[in-house]
Amino acid sequence: MYDYYKSRDACQRIGGLATQSLANIVTSLPKEPFMKWGFDFVGPIKLTGKYIGNKYIFIAINYATKWVEVRALKTNIVVVTTKCMYDCILTRFGRPLTIITY
Repeated sequence: MYDYYKSRDACQRIGGLATQSLANIVTSLPKEPFMKWGFDFVGPIKLTGKYIGNKYIFIAINYATKWVEVRALKTNIVVVTTKCMYDCILTRFGRPLTIITY
């Protein structure tokens, strides 16, 4: 497989693989649980059952423990998002040091 890619003209023009030092990867990991969170929205979608009327799904993922919090929301405006973050994350796990949004 390596020989095939090495013989391809397009692969030769792009260059070799970019590698990252293990030290850089280790230092980017959170030092304590619940200190680094990633937030994302899915939607608009059509939900069924008791969630009729909710069009968005708010997803919060903790980087250290891989803990996931998910909530169905009617809108994705800042007031609703902030309240959900307060109820789901801040009151339960405390203030995170890092927040990443997608």
